[in-house]
Amino acid sequence: MLDEKRIAPELTSKKELDELRRMVALNLKDAHVVLVSTQGRYEFAYNAARLMATAVVRASGYRVIAKTGHHYFTFQALQATDASFMKAAIYFDSARDMRNDFSYEGAVPVSDTDVDELITAVEQFQQSAELWIKARDSSLA
Repeated sequence: MLDEKRIAPELTSKKELDELRRMVALNLKDAHVVLVSTQGRYEFAYNAARLMATAVVRASGYRVIAKTGHHYFTFQALQATDASFMKAAIYFDSARDMRNDFSYEGAVPVSDTDVDELITAVEQFQQSAELWIKARDSSLA
């Protein structure tokens, strides 16, 4: 991805990661609001996954710079960051596909089960990602 100019080396800061964490928390909070449509809740949960993936990529010393397919390359970079994130990255990339389908293709059914599974996956990923960040560089935790 470096050679293809999809990512670039760039250090992060605790301030940047804390802002990403704040946005993850806000999106997860909104994903839990049952009065919001299932598609809206799914989008909030997906955004939380993407933002947490961004935090991991940034903590690894890279930034996704792709002009097109930015979300796709975020999950590709997450896979490349650490093999332990591969399963989450694949799942979140499939969530990206579903989100794209209902955002750009029209009426695609999203169930409460889809939303609940995504929220659970994001919350589990958030916990493992935070442990990974702390182990990699405690000053970023």
